[in-house]
Amino acid sequence: MLAKQYLERVSRVVDVERYVRVVDKHRLNFQYAGFIFRLFPNARIIHTVRNPFDTCLSCFFQNFTKGQHYSFDMLKLGHFYNDYNRLMEHWDVMFPDKIQTIRYESLLEGPERETRRMLDFCGLPFEDACLNFHETPREVKTASFLQVRQHIYKTSSNRWRNYAAHLGELAKILGVSIDQGVSVKNDRVN
Repeated sequence: MLAKQYLERVSRVVDVERYVRVVDKHRLNFQYAGFIFRLFPNARIIHTVRNPFDTCLSCFFQNFTKGQHYSFDMLKLGHFYNDYNRLMEHWDVMFPDKIQTIRYESLLEGPERETRRMLDFCGLPFEDACLNFHETPREVKTASFLQVRQHIYKTSSNRWRNYAAHLGELAKILGVSIDQGVSVKNDRVN
């Protein structure tokens, strides 16, 4: 019943009958993975991970509203990031075949390779239009509405280095050394 209600709400915004898959990319969906799989047993989650400093800075620079006040404070963001990371580790254990982790930096370096991996995971065929996403005429109502009209760009990767002098407290919360930078190994902070 809840799954039906969800699809009814989504159908007010998009014609769900027209598409093979519905993609809900809300940044807080990670909290509900267990619930999502209960409602939609065939669901797949693409979990995109990124350098944690870049992730926190991106949230900090974005003017999120409606219950995301943690994003206005870098230290709160660090704690939120750690909580998110722990929860994703839990979901990875609980649903190992339903969540695929993609590194943002790998997507930038090999967009076709990573796109094919995601599509294969979702049981969808590759189409050239997947790499030409910026040419789609559809309306976009998310924080990334300007970005989806551009080719993939790399200027946001390692952007944190421009702010390294101000990230010492965040580094402590994340448990990494700002002097050594940060590496993401096995898609987790090290």
